[in-house]
Amino acid sequence: MTLKAWIISIRDIPKGQYISYANEYFCDRDTTAAILNIGYADGLGCKIHKDSYLIIKDAKCPILAINMDYLYVDISAIKHQLKTLDMIELFGPNSLSLEQDASMYNITKDEALTKLNALRVKKIVC
Repeated sequence: MTLKAWIISIRDIPKGQYISYANEYFCDRDTTAAILNIGYADGLGCKIHKDSYLIIKDAKCPILAINMDYLYVDISAIKHQLKTLDMIELFGPNSLSLEQDASMYNITKDEALTKLNALRVKKIVC
């Protein structure tokens, strides 16, 4: 099983700025963030571990914040390799396992599968 989302925006966030609800994440350095079109309303957990990440272009990219509709990922190290509307794999054969992904949101693999919102997440069986 694979879960993917699109980059809907790429933002340069200056050092000292906060992002997401209730200033969830403080940028302690200049950061380039990819904003993905998936959030906890789609079935991801509401809370993330501080060391959560995605594998993008073989790079470990920290997850900065999550809100209802969006996931913010630090792509500073690979920003020149990505653009808006690129598809990012959250879990699947080319990235993290479902178990690894779920643990970053403090949920189990089974919880992750049952929480994926069929009304919001388009399912494609391959």
